[in-house]
Amino acid sequence: MSVPFVAVLIAVFLKSYLPQPQLDLSAVSKLAAEAVGADPGALPLGGIVVAVTGATSGIGRGLTSVLHDLGATIVAVGRSPSKLAALREELGQERIETFVADLTDLHSVARVAHEITSHVDHLDYLVNNAGIHYSGDLIFKFKSEHATPQGHDVAFGVNYLSHYLLTEKLIPLLERSDRKSPRIVQMSSSFHWLSDGLDLSAVNGEPPRASLGDARSFLHRERAYANSKLGQILHARALSRRFVETGSKVRAVSACPGWVGTKVLGDGLVQSLLEMMAYPNDGFGVASTCLALFQPAAAAAGVEADYYISSPVFEYFGVLVKKTAVGGVFRDVFSWVSGIALLCVQRLSPREKPSLSSLESYNETIQDSLFRWSHTAVSEWL
Repeated sequence: MSVPFVAVLIAVFLKSYLPQPQLDLSAVSKLAAEAVGADPGALPLGGIVVAVTGATSGIGRGLTSVLHDLGATIVAVGRSPSKLAALREELGQERIETFVADLTDLHSVARVAHEITSHVDHLDYLVNNAGIHYSGDLIFKFKSEHATPQGHDVAFGVNYLSHYLLTEKLIPLLERSDRKSPRIVQMSSSFHWLSDGLDLSAVNGEPPRASLGDARSFLHRERAYANSKLGQILHARALSRRFVETGSKVRAVSACPGWVGTKVLGDGLVQSLLEMMAYPNDGFGVASTCLALFQPAAAAAGVEADYYISSPVFEYFGVLVKKTAVGGVFRDVFSWVSGIALLCVQRLSPREKPSLSSLESYNETIQDSLFRWSHTAVSEWL
């Protein structure tokens, strides 16, 4: 029996016997109203400005729709002018500003940050959502031209470094928010557990291995997604420490949306299976992100909650990684096997909640090392 056939059988079973969990919009609305100090009503986010990267598809598209329906003004960043125009048309032209940017190119990121700053007087929330995962073709048939224009690994450049630069450029807008707790939300993933952080350490001023665009090994490319997602959490924690030290009210948190029916792994059969098995991008697929945006600071196992998940199964995944001391090549095999398992079982227990992330993600030495190197890497555009 072939693997695709088994996957189809599992997808049909899940679709038939495990209905998709629903996003509780009333709960999100109430939480949002409390977070921004609004009176409970039809549009609790009236007057709130939210910037979302990757807003035209996948999780970004679903989140944009939910926040817009709650009254927010959306600053939508996307790569395709036609998709941005369609998004504006679909949302009714009101309370939405669209901006074109190619997040593989830091020149484009700096330009769009300038355009946003020129058109918007403040931001209340920034969601660094846009991201890519190497497709099978790119993993197995890697070519050097898949580096960014600045020579970085593409997944690292899009998922992490572009958002580092964009965030630095937009922090002044967040500082102008009159809300009590403006936030930056990093769209991370529980797959960050599969990175040990070594590829993200900038030793003696050398670029971290995860950033190298000329790395041709299969393992480098296979680990790229996990490394970039750990990088986002490291970035959020480094930022929050900086905000505390400077007395800023801005905070940075991270979220794992779980498996969501998007095109992140490509089109065709893979996308169809994801849409059948995973959370919908316009429903429960944005639940943990909404919690990350609006939940008041809380504690998880004695640590301030700054990482949010969409199902307790992702906590068990983290425990399993620690218990088995996953490392080396086995870590990469484990990522594929565990990924399929998580996709199959996450709908058994859909519940957004704060959680702990990997031990490495709390390592301030790695946080500071990556942050300093990143600042140098993007200094030309600051």
